[in-house]
Amino acid sequence: MHTKHEVLDWLRSHPNAVHGDPLDVVTRCEIEVRRHAAADAWRSAAHYLEGRRDLWERRGGNPITSSAFVARELCRLFAHELHALHPRVTEGNESEFAGEKVIAQLDPAAWQEIREWVRDLALQEEQKTWDEVVKFTRGRAQSLPEQRETSEPDCDTPDGTYGHAAAVIAGQLMDQYEEMAELAEH
Repeated sequence: MHTKHEVLDWLRSHPNAVHGDPLDVVTRCEIEVRRHAAADAWRSAAHYLEGRRDLWERRGGNPITSSAFVARELCRLFAHELHALHPRVTEGNESEFAGEKVIAQLDPAAWQEIREWVRDLALQEEQKTWDEVVKFTRGRAQSLPEQRETSEPDCDTPDGTYGHAAAVIAGQLMDQYEEMAELAEH
C-alpha cells in the first residue's frame, strides 16, 4: 500500500483490525510520521556536521583574517556536501516513525499492511526536510557571516586558524539544526 487512501480503504474494509476510527488513526499516523521524519532529517544533518567539525578541529591550518569569510565559505561547502547526501529510511524502522500510540490502535496484521506506506511517507518527508536543510545552510552562507562581522572581531577563534574557525561554525550550525529538530517534534 503506497497511498493514504489505500491504507484508509484497507482499514475501513477490516474494521476489526483497527481500534478506533480509521480516518483518525491514519491522520494521527501521518502526523507522527511526518513529525519524526522531519526531526530525524535535521538531526542527521547535525550528526554529519559533527564529524566534519571534529575533522576541522584536528586540521588546524593557516591563520585567518576574517571569520566571516570562513563562515561564508564553509556554509556553502556544507550545503554542497549535504545536497549530495540523501536520507535513508530502512525497513524495520517504521515503528519509530509511527509511534507506540498509533501502533497500539492497530492489530498486528493491520500494522503489517500499513508499514510500507509509513516507510514511504517517512522517506518522502525526510527528503523534503533534507532539501530544507540544504536551503537553510545555503541561506546561512549569507546571514551567518553578517552576524559574525557585526558581533565578533576578526580572528575571534582562540588559535586564529581556519580549521578552528570552521569547527566553531560547524558547531553553530549543529546547534541550529538541533533547534530545528526540536521544533519539528512539537
